[in-house]
Amino acid sequence: MKYDSIIMGGGLAGLMCGLECVNAGLKTAIITAGDSALTFSSGAIDLLGFSPDNTPVSDPFNGISNLINNQSQHPYAKIGTPHIEESLTAFQNYMAEAEYPMTGDVTSNFWRLTAIGGMMPAFLGPVGIEQLPLNHPMQGIQRITIVNIAGFRDFQPEIMAAGLKRQLISSRTKITCIDIPAEKLGIEHPHLPELRSIELARLLKSPDHLSIIADQIKQQTPYADLFLMPAVMEQRDHESVTSELSRRLGKPVMELATLPPSLPGIRLQQAMKKLYTRKGGIFISGDTVETGQIKDGHLLNISTRHNPDYPLTSNAFVLATGSFFSNGLKSCRQTITEPVFDLDLSLAEKQQPWSSSRFFDSHSHGFITAGVKTNAHFNPAIQQQTIHNLYCAGSLLSHCNPVAEGSAGGISISSGWMAARHIIAQHHNHAAQQA
Repeated sequence: MKYDSIIMGGGLAGLMCGLECVNAGLKTAIITAGDSALTFSSGAIDLLGFSPDNTPVSDPFNGISNLINNQSQHPYAKIGTPHIEESLTAFQNYMAEAEYPMTGDVTSNFWRLTAIGGMMPAFLGPVGIEQLPLNHPMQGIQRITIVNIAGFRDFQPEIMAAGLKRQLISSRTKITCIDIPAEKLGIEHPHLPELRSIELARLLKSPDHLSIIADQIKQQTPYADLFLMPAVMEQRDHESVTSELSRRLGKPVMELATLPPSLPGIRLQQAMKKLYTRKGGIFISGDTVETGQIKDGHLLNISTRHNPDYPLTSNAFVLATGSFFSNGLKSCRQTITEPVFDLDLSLAEKQQPWSSSRFFDSHSHGFITAGVKTNAHFNPAIQQQTIHNLYCAGSLLSHCNPVAEGSAGGISISSGWMAARHIIAQHHNHAAQQA
């Protein structure tokens, strides 16, 4: 079967690329082994959170301009600020169309809270992630209540309270932790501590559960300026859940991503995937690309693990298989490789060690900057021969450090969108030549 575009990888970059392609009328397929790293994510989008000296970035576009001036090979430098802005606007429009709006201040980052009481800068977020201002994140908040479902072990209110006290708030702020008994919610599960967030959400999908949670919070702690709770409510009606809880309690309610699987990340993935298929995109799940036929600098077709005898052909291909976490890159003690096509890579600078002695080093680890080497159009090469109809996008790109920069979401969205725009232009040029 022949397509106009085939995308390898169903994460944020792949889905963004797929949406842009199908929206332009291209026959598009996304091939993915399964759920992406989005199921481990916070559900918020970071654009550029930290400068090279590890200070938080207030205006991400100003920070990107500085980054481009100093790092000419960075993915943002190849895309350019105008196209980055255009890609984010397109992303927000798609999410609004998917009825899962992602909002933020176009001139400023905000703080989002983590489940251990830390703060991370973000640029866009869904309903339910309270957007705290960078300068005074806890201004006017004197009483915080952290809520959990008794027995749910993937969220620990006491740990979060300790983190908040250590990092964020004044000694005058009072933090209260409460548990809602599972039996009050009608949950009678013999192994409640073994339930993950998505399993708990399936048990908490009745409107009655929302009423019980609100009533229990009022009974146990009637006064608070901010309520924090794990994201464990049924995701299919996410917006009304958080809005209704806030209305009943009279104060903001903030959801927090738990240990994986993360419901906010799953919601984002599902919203993008549903919109993509609704627009006519084809989603091939549970399969992986293992090899491809390359001739004269062009990728002719690809073969997958489950269908090795039926190659898939396309005019253009996108590799968005992720970094080490998603097996888009693989490593051993001696080297790092790209496993599908054995593409040329750019590794960490020789003077930079591959890893730090501290796991949670504020400057991250050197190996994270490794990735596929591409030209200005995100075409990779094999033994220095450019593959002109293959594009790369997302976290497998080189010359960036998404962890230290706080840029993973922005790089994925903008590079996925940029790859799609190159493919669309190529498709239109080919159609014009055939006319």
